[in-house]
Amino acid sequence: MSIIQVSPGEIATVGKDPKATVKANIPRFMPIGAAGMNYQARIDGIDMAAILRSLSSNATWLFWTLVQLSCRFNNQAELTSKTLTKYEKHKVTKGYKELLAKDLVKRYKREHYIINPKALLPEFDNFEDIWKIWNALTPATLKKPPNHLFRSPSNLVGLA
Repeated sequence: MSIIQVSPGEIATVGKDPKATVKANIPRFMPIGAAGMNYQARIDGIDMAAILRSLSSNATWLFWTLVQLSCRFNNQAELTSKTLTKYEKHKVTKGYKELLAKDLVKRYKREHYIINPKALLPEFDNFEDIWKIWNALTPATLKKPPNHLFRSPSNLVGLA
């Protein structure tokens, strides 16, 4: 921090040094959704703490497995059945039904999932694009989602 003295009639201009960087001494983190409304954006959040407490063990296991596998830029995850045991495949079957019913996860093609961007918040700049994709995946389109959702670079294709 510098202190300068400006005399009457002089003009001082203050700007940010482009070479200066701020380093935060915190580990990488992952935000999950919270209840309430962002009144500036007029979008309602979901209470993930309450939802996570209410999930069965199968749904909890599947949700956190998908979170670990997901891309933080597009909330998409690929869960390959080849790597799963018979017991884990059973957990996926049971857990997915519950996560879909609670509107947390949607499977848009075999072994490919997208996590609700209100549940697991993606990168700030990508939220709107992911939210549009999430809303376009209705029960009718989940059986055969439109290819354009996952082919356009503006829609943040990662795993599709």
